[in-house]
Amino acid sequence: MASGTIFDGKVYSVSSETKNEIKDLADNYFADGAQAIFFAEFFAKNENWLFKNSVISVDMLAGILRNIYPRLSFTLTYFGFTSEPVSCVLESEILRVWGDYALLTYEQLAERLQYIPIERIKNALSKW
Repeated sequence: MASGTIFDGKVYSVSSETKNEIKDLADNYFADGAQAIFFAEFFAKNENWLFKNSVISVDMLAGILRNIYPRLSFTLTYFGFTSEPVSCVLESEILRVWGDYALLTYEQLAERLQYIPIERIKNALSKW
């Protein structure tokens, strides 16, 4: 138990290399100015290698991220440098990557907002 990750009453062997890779991916995303990462999207984009390395669910990933980033804010759906409501996070992240472009497609925004689900991007834009 001391060397594993406890999840749902079971101990999983999640290596320090796997945790470092998770941290590196998140750090690289935050380095571009992002303020939030949605757990489910992070897991979905990295599911194959995460699952192979004993990270078996979004909830387990969230627990690992809480240990890696004890000083960041965590909500039910995302973590990062903000604890604002989801609508505010979406608005600020979309505006952050929009820049000076006159027109961007949903897919272009989703590419720039790698760890925000495209459905949430579409929903946020439909309200503007």
